[in-house]
Amino acid sequence: MRDFRRIDTPGVQQNYSVINIEKKLDGCQIQTQLKIVKVLWDILLKYRELIGVVADFGAGDGRFALEGNYKKYIGVEVDRSQRPIDNLPNNAVLKNGCLLDIKQKFDACIGNPPYYRHHAINSDWKEKAGGLIKQETGFTVNKLANLFIYFLWFSLIRSMPNGIIALIVPYEWVSRPSCKSLREFIIQNNWKVDVYRFKDEKAIFPEVLTTSSITVIDKSVTNGQWNYFDIDEKLKTSKRDGITGTGEIVLPYEDGGNIYAKRGFSPGSQKVFALTEQERITNRIEFDEVVPCVTSFREFPADITVLGKRAFRKYFVDAGKKCWLLKTEGKLSDRVLKYFQQVPEKEKKNYTCREREIWYAYKNQEAPKVLYSSGFVQFGPKMAVNKIGAVPLGSVHGIHSRNGNADMNKLVESLRGFDYESKVVRHAKTLIKVEVKQMNAVINEYLKSGNRGISKDVQS
Repeated sequence: MRDFRRIDTPGVQQNYSVINIEKKLDGCQIQTQLKIVKVLWDILLKYRELIGVVADFGAGDGRFALEGNYKKYIGVEVDRSQRPIDNLPNNAVLKNGCLLDIKQKFDACIGNPPYYRHHAINSDWKEKAGGLIKQETGFTVNKLANLFIYFLWFSLIRSMPNGIIALIVPYEWVSRPSCKSLREFIIQNNWKVDVYRFKDEKAIFPEVLTTSSITVIDKSVTNGQWNYFDIDEKLKTSKRDGITGTGEIVLPYEDGGNIYAKRGFSPGSQKVFALTEQERITNRIEFDEVVPCVTSFREFPADITVLGKRAFRKYFVDAGKKCWLLKTEGKLSDRVLKYFQQVPEKEKKNYTCREREIWYAYKNQEAPKVLYSSGFVQFGPKMAVNKIGAVPLGSVHGIHSRNGNADMNKLVESLRGFDYESKVVRHAKTLIKVEVKQMNAVINEYLKSGNRGISKDVQS
């Protein structure tokens, strides 16, 4: 019995670079704990006592071959540095190759595909992958889909008509707009979907914020059912009350109207473009060369509903927070130019800075009427009327208005009273994130109600 087996496919890595060149491939290589490998197989064996040929795309060291009951395991891994795990079974083989080259059909597709944000995926690879999916399914992949979504697509495409997939993927796929076409493809085929959500994320992948799940899609059952389960700290499963866990429907995603939410500005690097008061003084940056900004509401009191000069000074300026955003549009002073000259090269090479003609030059940002934190733990996001005219950055979002007469104080009062917790899928164990279009849905209902507040129909 050989302990190491791998078939190399020459030239594959040269043809397809999955991620952008400045990213390290080992960032994808988060090895699944063996106890979680066993949990996946224990769940899968409830659906199939014996599986013929099993595929594992993004197989890493092939550790998913150590469990289960199958005739043959084929692991596909693009990273040549990955060595097969010890004691790889005799009926298991690892192939060096790219997901896009696989044409074979399998009885099951399993594993823990790599997770990378959409902007880190190599554009050529993304275009080819999207083209293949469109060609074989007729569906278009959302450009904002993260890497694991492509692996979900190809697992469905490369499994037999009566096959099954069991993948460890972020739970977010069941509700996020970037995964909508994938869900529509599954719904069109009436396949049965069972999603097992890990309740204790730190015990699974300690360094990953996103909540994970074991997603099982059984193509042999065409009843169109979607069922949800929780996996607790002791790795025991129990029935979950719908997607949200509360029995409530997920807060919908809607476009904005006269009053609308907008994502916080991403200048490229808060470390570079947002300054503390001390950094502003040290670099001799004048007040007319910056605008107020808010990067976090973490330590901002939840009971304050208006961000004015006094509150901004106390909780951001004097507290040493990043609170000044550099103005970089138009002619810059020698002081600001000198500051940018001191910025390390690595800070200029992120995706946002590379996309600009001049790495630091972005347009001046419009200050929203209301600021709010997109993430929260309980009682809904913190928010405040933006009297100081601050620009929201990153996870702090803004609410803008095309109606100059809109009462923002009344709006904030209403939005703060909405029950977000029961209608939003948790991003992680304790963190809840309200997406921009979900906030639009709450705002739209407020406008429909004649500015009287959120109706009970939406709250319940």
